[in-house]
Amino acid sequence: IDASQSKITVTFEDEIMALKYNLKGVEENCIDCGIHIHAGTTCDDADLVEGHYWDAAKTEDLWTTAGGAVYNSDAGGNTKDHFHLTNGYDVDGNNGHAVVIHAQDGSRVACGVLSKSRKSSKSCKSKKMTLETCIDVYPDYAGELHHVAGKVKVDFKGTDMSFKYNMKNADVDCKDCAIHIHTGTTCDVAAEVGGHYWSNVDGTTPDPWTAEFGAFYESNSNGKAKDHFHLNAGLNYYANDGHAVVVHDKHHNRYGCGVLSSKKKAKGSCLGME
Repeated sequence: IDASQSKITVTFEDEIMALKYNLKGVEENCIDCGIHIHAGTTCDDADLVEGHYWDAAKTEDLWTTAGGAVYNSDAGGNTKDHFHLTNGYDVDGNNGHAVVIHAQDGSRVACGVLSKSRKSSKSCKSKKMTLETCIDVYPDYAGELHHVAGKVKVDFKGTDMSFKYNMKNADVDCKDCAIHIHTGTTCDVAAEVGGHYWSNVDGTTPDPWTAEFGAFYESNSNGKAKDHFHLNAGLNYYANDGHAVVVHDKHHNRYGCGVLSSKKKAKGSCLGME
């Protein structure tokens, strides 16, 4: 778990707070997981973060599921929402205290110290992060396109991606042909590559890996294809790391595959493709 690009903003009206969170890279599919302000004023020493922070003379401990101090993440470990409560302290009383994010089992997985400084919030802005893979032939493929080769480079800023491809020996004269990130994490076994990979926690989010959403490539008469598209599948860099990229021909057959990695591909390592 790496939630280093997550952001917490807490606003106050007297002692009533609105805690807004934009979490990225937390535990996937975490239901009613805790997010609390703690008594400690540091995230440098686990022993000094201490427990829940509230004024027992004014209120009970509301840093609980019943108190609403929870988040629910999607399949990519992302979520954005807010809740209201009071811990008996105003903005000055909470300033400098640690915010702790918990996993489903209650363990502490991320920490940050509240500050009035705008510099602290600026440091949470998403940075571009990149995954790459070389495209090779799909497992057990027996068609005529077994010489496919190329490189896919995906730049992420949060869950927004720029998907770049450069292939040779692709299906010729292919128009709106599919290229997708899949649920599987291998290109060794066809049955384990899986289907399209996107965040659909509530079952109502449409599959973005379609031509309608721009997830396709086009090739020329020599089987060369080079371009890019932009997409948001609700999953960030960390969620996509290690997942398979699949290339389809004009008849929707799978013939190319590669596994995304943070390791940069050396020049020429993708069979001469840049």
